[in-house]
Amino acid sequence: MMIAMPSRTTHGVLGAQDPTRRAPVQSRSRQRLEDILEVTARLVDEIGPDNVTTTVIADQLGISVGSIYAYFRDRAAIFDEIIARAIADCGLERGELHVT
Repeated sequence: MMIAMPSRTTHGVLGAQDPTRRAPVQSRSRQRLEDILEVTARLVDEIGPDNVTTTVIADQLGISVGSIYAYFRDRAAIFDEIIARAIADCGLERGELHVT
């Protein structure tokens, strides 16, 4: 059995981000996006995914919740992007994931 993977887009590694959200252009914005993802991943490890909210993420980063929503539509979109990047880091591209 083969599972089709979504293709890459300009918004998120595998399209996990909502295309209506802004894609970071400036280095500071790209860094903010990376910080959101890094802190979220760390928090999931530390306190579990059910306890990670956009408010907790924002508090850890010292930013407003609105800043997070400029990049992601909701908490699930952040999780989706983290998972999509992990899959991409494993070298799995579209159509390369095989389940037997």
